[in-house]
Amino acid sequence: DYWGIRHISKLALEGVIEGVADGIYSPETSVTQQDVLIMATRMMGLQSDVDNFASETVFPDFMLVDKYARNYVALALQKGLISTEQEKLRSQGTKSVGIWGQQKATREWVAEVVIRAIGKSALAQSLSNNPTAFTDNKQISSGAIGFVNAAVALEIVNGFEDGSFQPKGVVTRAQMAAFLSRSQKDSISLPERSKKGYLTSLTSGSIGIMDKDG
Repeated sequence: DYWGIRHISKLALEGVIEGVADGIYSPETSVTQQDVLIMATRMMGLQSDVDNFASETVFPDFMLVDKYARNYVALALQKGLISTEQEKLRSQGTKSVGIWGQQKATREWVAEVVIRAIGKSALAQSLSNNPTAFTDNKQISSGAIGFVNAAVALEIVNGFEDGSFQPKGVVTRAQMAAFLSRSQKDSISLPERSKKGYLTSLTSGSIGIMDKDG
C-alpha cells in the first residue's frame, strides 16, 4: 500500500533502479547526485555503454564520485545530462562540502537531469523566460526555471499543497523513481530490458509483441 510501489516495481523490473542492500530499496532515503545519474543513464538504455566504457575519466577536484559510479557519471557528462562548467558554478554558489557524488540531489537539479535524459531540453529552453506558478518561484535558480516548467508541463513533478516547489529540497529514492517513471511516456529511448510494441499474445510464461522491426 506504499504510494510509490508501482513506480519502484516498474523501474526495478526494467533494471533502472537497484536496492541499497539485498532486498532493501530504502525509499525514504535521500538520493545522491551520483545515484540520480546512474538511474537516468540506465533509463536511457545505456547500461551496455557504461559496461563497455573504455577510457578512464579524470574528474575535476570539485566533482569527485565513488568508484562504482565513475562510468555512469562519465557517460552522463558525455551525453550532456550535466556539464563540469555548470557543476563548478553551482558548487561555488552553494558552497557545497564533501564528495560531489555523495551530495543529496535537489528537486531543481533532478528536474534538469530528467528533462535532458528524455530529450526535452528544447521544451525547457522555450519555457526558460516564463516564471513558474509556484509561490517560491524566486528561489528557483534562473538556469533551472525552464526545466522546472517543462517537468511540470509533462506532469513529471508537481508542487506541494502550500503552492511551493521547494527547489533546493532533497529528493527521496521513492520520489526519484516516480519522477523517472512518469517521464518515460515522453522519453525517446527505452531501458535495455524494455520493449515497446503491440501486444500479440499473452500466456502464463510469455508475452508476444509486434515492434517496429516486426
